[in-house]
Amino acid sequence: MLVAAEPGHHGVSALLGLARPTDPDGMPYGWHRTPRGWPVAGVNPYGHSRFITIDVRGCRSPRTTGRPT
Repeated sequence: MLVAAEPGHHGVSALLGLARPTDPDGMPYGWHRTPRGWPVAGVNPYGHSRFITIDVRGCRSPRTTGRPT
């Protein structure tokens, strides 16, 4: 299963995937901040694991609040 979201008004896109890693104990778990966004790994050693990437390269600023202009 793979779901993609196109960049919206703020230029954020996301990708979700389910997979069965061959080495679940070696996978980094949780949220990891990078200059381009946030990869997230929800590792399940007994079945499908959830992997999400949130790409913020199109944002106006690292943190946007308020209504869109």
